[in-house]
This record gives sequence, structure tokens and C-alpha cells, in this order.
Amino acid sequence: MLDSLLEHGGKHFAKQPFAKFYKQVYNIASSMKKTLYPLNEIKKLYLEEQLPSNLIAEKLGISRTSVQRRLHDLGVMRTAAETYKIGVIKGRIKLSGCAKFHPDLNSNSIAEMYTLGKKSAKEIAERFGTSHATIVCRLRKLGIQLRDRSEARQLAYKTGRWQPANLREDRIKDNQGYILVRVEGKRKREHILVWEQSHGHLPKGWIIHHINGKRDDNRLENLMAMPKKNHTPYLLLQAVQKRLRHVEAKLAAIEGQKEFNVQ
Repeated sequence: MLDSLLEHGGKHFAKQPFAKFYKQVYNIASSMKKTLYPLNEIKKLYLEEQLPSNLIAEKLGISRTSVQRRLHDLGVMRTAAETYKIGVIKGRIKLSGCAKFHPDLNSNSIAEMYTLGKKSAKEIAERFGTSHATIVCRLRKLGIQLRDRSEARQLAYKTGRWQPANLREDRIKDNQGYILVRVEGKRKREHILVWEQSHGHLPKGWIIHHINGKRDDNRLENLMAMPKKNHTPYLLLQAVQKRLRHVEAKLAAIEGQKEFNVQ
């Protein structure tokens, strides 16, 4: 009531009849504020004795909200993490759970590494020689909002701690069965590169067909270039037949060499 009168009374009552009377009431309210809410006493209890707002309110016989408003006006409000830390040091907060079993962990350092140092909970755990769950528990008790999965992954990617699966290896297989290789930082299909190394640039609108049907068999003899519009069963059958004749000729040459050696 008093705060409302102080915040709105001066402007509101000046427009009303009996403005002189209400101005006197406003001045009395301002005087009562100084008596009821001693700013110097609140500041001393909060900063020097490091009492929380609820204990200051109890000691002065005023509401906690009034104390917090005065502290906010003074610009000395502590964060939830700072309040928790002081409470633990002063013995007003009893440790439980992760804090109970790891009282030696420096909460201030943990909070600083996570928020300012952009470290993950796992990295902090390794730094202090404890578990990931312990660090997460301590951060929650400090009132620090944890990063969600997306934020954690983006941060890890920016700091070089994590890479997508398709960038971790130089040679991988995509979901269609083709082999992809890294060339100048980009992924390209291996069978196209193999064919182009022997025949030059692949014409526009052409594709590379795997004769034996195995998309990860990128031997040059298993690759055949053709216009995409001609990628029909009949032409593919012709390619397979040609490949079979080539293989049979090789086998015949090998058999002939064996007979010659025997003689």
C-alpha cells in the first residue's frame, strides 16, 4: 500500500480536488517509508552480514517484497547462485544429494566454467575428477539454466569438440549405398571421381552406372558412363553382357597361359 502510494500518489493526487491535502499525505508517506524501510540498515544487513532478504525482512518486521524492492533500487541484488553459495558457507543451507557427497567442489568455479568458459558439464567433470551427473546436479542447485541438446551441440561444434558423423571420416557410405570421399573439404561420390580420373569430366546429364550392381564397387572396369535418359534395362543388360565377354576373354587368356606353362 505504501509503495503504491509513493509510486503513483504524487502524480495521481495532484490532479484531484484537495490537492494540497493529498500532497501532505504523500509527504507523510514518504517520511514513513524512511522510517519503516531504513535503506542503510537494509544495505548493511545484506552486504556486510550477508543475510538473505527473508531474514532481513523478519529482523526489521517488514515484508520480504519490500526488502527486495529496496535492494533492487540500491542495485545490490545478488544472483541465485551467489545467494546459494553464501547460504552454504554460512551454514544456512544444508547440503544434500550431489552437494552433500562433494562438498569440496568449488561452486563458483563450476558456474564460471559453464557460463563464461562455455565448457560442457562433461569437461567440467573431468576437470574436477567427478561424474557428469554431479556437475549437472550442482549447476541445477546453483540455479543455472542448463543448455538443451541443440544448444550444447552447436556450442560443441563451434569450439571443435564435436563434428557430425559425415565429417568425422574421410571415406563413408551414404544412405543410398554410394561411397563418399572428402575432397577439398566437400563430400563427393567416389565412383564419379574414379571414372573422371581416366576419362575426363563427366558430361552434363550423364551418370555413372555400376555394372555388377554393387554401388560400393568403384573399380574402373565396373563403371560405365551413359546419358541419364538411356539408363534403361536394355542398355544395362548390354553393358553386363559386354562385361561378361571381357571377363571370359581374361579367363581364356589365363587358361591359355597355364597350358603353355605345362607344355
